[in-house]
Amino acid sequence: MLNLLPVGTMDGGHIAYALFGKWHYHISWVVIIVLVAMGMYGWFGWAIWGMLNLLFGLRHVPPAHPDVPLDNKRKLIAALTAIIFIVTFVPEPFSMH
Repeated sequence: MLNLLPVGTMDGGHIAYALFGKWHYHISWVVIIVLVAMGMYGWFGWAIWGMLNLLFGLRHVPPAHPDVPLDNKRKLIAALTAIIFIVTFVPEPFSMH
């Protein structure tokens, strides 16, 4: 699940960039803010992951062929990947309660 976060050059970031182009940078910031907030009010590890992603960088290298749109097959694969991200997401992976 962590590698599917839509941030920077992680796998989820590649998918977000392919789907949303330059909006990817803004999506990355939203994800970082959400991770830090989750770390402040829940499992602290999310704040650490948010800060690590800031260190990794939020920008994405442009694709070799930016004018070629994604076909429906690739959009479906991106949607399935988003579903995998949602299904495997655990808000508090190591609970002490």
